[in-house]
Amino acid sequence: MPTITQAQTPQIEKIKAAQHVYMWGEGMGITTDEADQQALRTLISQISLSVESQFSTQSCYGTGSELKENVSSVVNTYSSATLNNAERIVFGEEPDAKVFRYIKREDVAKVFTNRYNKIKEFAHFGDKYLEELKIADAVRYYYWGMILTRSHPDANELTYKSEIDYQERNLMTYFPKQLDDIFEDIDFKTKEIELEEDHKIVHLGVYYKDQEVQNLDYTYWDGRDWSSIVSAKDGRGILEFMGPMAESKENSKIKIEYMCKKEAKMDREVEDVLSKVKGIPFKSAYQPIEFNKKQKVEVVKKPGSPTTNTTKDLKFSDVVASEDYQNIVEKAIKLSQNHDFTSLSEICTPQGKDFLERLFSYGSVSILPSDDVTTFKVGDVTEVRAVPMSFSFRNNRKFIEDVVFGFDVNGKIDHVNFALSKIAYEDILSKKNWPKEEKQLIIHFMEQYKTAYALKRLDYISSIFSDDALIIVGNIVKKSNGPESRFGDHTVVKYNKQTKAEYIGKLKYQFQRKEFINLKFEDSTIKKAGYDKPIYGIQIKQHYFSNNYGDKGYLFLMVDLTSIKEPMIHVRTWQPEKNANGEVFGLADF
Repeated sequence: MPTITQAQTPQIEKIKAAQHVYMWGEGMGITTDEADQQALRTLISQISLSVESQFSTQSCYGTGSELKENVSSVVNTYSSATLNNAERIVFGEEPDAKVFRYIKREDVAKVFTNRYNKIKEFAHFGDKYLEELKIADAVRYYYWGMILTRSHPDANELTYKSEIDYQERNLMTYFPKQLDDIFEDIDFKTKEIELEEDHKIVHLGVYYKDQEVQNLDYTYWDGRDWSSIVSAKDGRGILEFMGPMAESKENSKIKIEYMCKKEAKMDREVEDVLSKVKGIPFKSAYQPIEFNKKQKVEVVKKPGSPTTNTTKDLKFSDVVASEDYQNIVEKAIKLSQNHDFTSLSEICTPQGKDFLERLFSYGSVSILPSDDVTTFKVGDVTEVRAVPMSFSFRNNRKFIEDVVFGFDVNGKIDHVNFALSKIAYEDILSKKNWPKEEKQLIIHFMEQYKTAYALKRLDYISSIFSDDALIIVGNIVKKSNGPESRFGDHTVVKYNKQTKAEYIGKLKYQFQRKEFINLKFEDSTIKKAGYDKPIYGIQIKQHYFSNNYGDKGYLFLMVDLTSIKEPMIHVRTWQPEKNANGEVFGLADF
C-alpha cells in the first residue's frame, strides 16, 4: 500500500471545501485498515445525514436518535456493493495511519437509482409469477420489493407500470396491496385424511382463485409450535400431526410464507436489507382451516394454458396392464418404507434398486394420495408418472415432489426421477414440430438431471458429461476502481472454464457437506441444433436450494439425446445474471 504524504493535504482540503460536490470521511488508526473503516463509517454518516429527512416520512424509522440510527443502518446496506469503492487517499504511516475517503454527490444518487431499478425488476417478477400461478415466487418478490422500497430515500415517489393492468402504481402501496390480495384469494381445502396411531395426515388442495397453484410455501400450527416450511406443488399440500392428540385434531391455522429469509441468501443485497429494515406483518397471510371433513372445490382452468389431455392427444402407446405396473410401484414403495431394500431385487434392476435406496434416504418420506397417476409407453420405456411424495428434512424444510418410476423391457423398475412441474411438462409436449419420442427424451433428460443432483448421483453426473465437455461457471466479482465503474453497476461476472475432472471434484466436495439439494426449473427455452441428430440447447432458469446454501441463475446445456440411456452433455454454462443484452448463453455461442 503506497503511503501518501502531507504533500497531498492540499488535495484533501480542496475536496473538503467543495461540499456541494463531494461527501467525505476521515479516519485514523493503528493500522491502515482500521483507519479506512473509520473513514467509511464517517462517510456513511454523512450520506445518512443527507437523506435523513427523506426517510423521516416513513413512520417505521421512528424519530430523533432512533431515526438517525435506523437510517444509518439502512444506508449501510448500500455500502458493501458500492461505498467500499469510494476514492481513497492514505496519508500517515502505521501506527499513525490516516485515510481519507470521498465520493461525488452525483455518484451517491446513482447508488439509489440502482436500487430503484432492482425494485422495479422485483415488481416485474412478482407480476410474471402471479400470472403463472407460481405463488411462492410471486409473494417472495413482492415482499422483497416492498422491503427494498422502504430502504430507498425516495420511497414515497417510486412508481411502476404494472404488467397486470398496465397502470402506473405507487410502489409503496402496490406491493402491500398485491400481497394482501393474493393472501385473500388463497384457499386450502381438505382432500383426504389418513389416521394411524398417534399420527394424522391431512392432504390439502391448494388454490389461488380456484386454480391449482404451481407452488406455495407455508407453515402450520401443530398444537405446540409452527411447523417446518412446506413447499406445496401443483396444488398439493399436507398437514401432519403427531402425538396422542393427533386423532382428535380437527382444525389448525396456516401461515403463508412470504419473508423467505433463507432464500434471501441467494441475494446478498436483499439479505442485508431484510436484516436492517423492520419486517411488515400481514394478518391476511394467516388462515384458519377445518379438516373434520373433505371439501370440494371447482377447479378453474387458466385461459390459454395447455390442455390436460396433452399426453392423450399425442397418442402415446397404450400400456397393456397399466394396473400391473402401478401395483409394482406400490410394492416397491412399501418395501422401501420398511427399508427392505434386499427384496427390491425381485422387481427392480440393480440401478432401480439404487435409485429407491437413495430416494428413501432423501429426508423423511411420506406418500400423498392422488388421482393423477398415469402409465404410458414411449419406445422401450414404460413410465408410471406423478406419484406424489413429501420429503422432510431436519433443518426445517419439507418439499412435495411428483415422482416418476421407469420400467425396462422386462417390466422391472430401472429408474426413479423427480418430475417436472405440470406446466413445464405439458409445455414441452405441446410443441407441434418435434417428434413425440424426442419430446419425451427431453423430459426424461431434464428429470434425470434434476434428480441426479438431488440424490447426489455423482457417478451418473460424471457419465453424462463428455470427457472434453466445455464447462463454464460465472461468479459475481466487484469491479475495479476505475472512474467509469464507480457507483453504477458495481459488479461484473467473471467466467471460469473448468475441466470435467475439476467440476466433478468440486461437486463431490459439495455433496459431502449438504443434507439435501433441491433444484427448481422455470422459464425454459429449448432449441434443436440441427435436423440430422437430436442435439438440443436447453436454456433454463435454475433455483438451487440446500440446507446451507442457495442461489439462482441461468443454466445452458448443449446435450446429445441420441440415446435415452446415454445422454451426453457437451457444453454446460451457468451464469448468475443475464448478459448485458438481456440474453443468456445459447447454441449460437458455441
